Amino acid sequence: MNAMLTLTLVAALSLNAAHAKKPKACAKDLKCFIEASRTCAPAKVEHALDIDLAGMKNTIDRTYEITADSGAKCTLEVKTLSMKFDASPEAIRNIKKASPGTSDADIRKEIDKQNAQQAKALPKPMTCHFAPGFLANIMAKLRDGSFDSADWDVGCPKSE
Repeated sequence: MNAMLTLTLVAALSLNAAHAKKPKACAKDLKCFIEASRTCAPAKVEHALDIDLAGMKNTIDRTYEITADSGAKCTLEVKTLSMKFDASPEAIRNIKKASPGTSDADIRKEIDKQNAQQAKALPKPMTCHFAPGFLANIMAKLRDGSFDSADWDVGCPKSE
């Protein structure tokens, strides 16, 4: 290949890469991400989902990234960054009442053990495909605290 053709190809590839859409960095702003999801615009957000059952709290940190628009469907990449378990002071008191002789140190040790197990068993990243309006609705439900894991069944593969 001659030098001029090589230089032209390199310049064209560089120009295409410069014009490729970078995802909008929504940081932790779900409103920003929801707006992008209405049109399948590339965007990325980090979200912490807190699940609290009687003072036993599980926090799941995930990133959600819209990576493509096939026309009818948005491609959403979901990655779990961490899962962390904890207990409120009230939950610890209740555990100690239910199991006399259990110390704070015993409870903390069990919580640490659970966190270590969760860190080793993070779900694999998943790729999902949703209609833009449906994705926006799911993310709005997540923001508003009315999210149901069954919402993912429409566009995400089933876990193995």
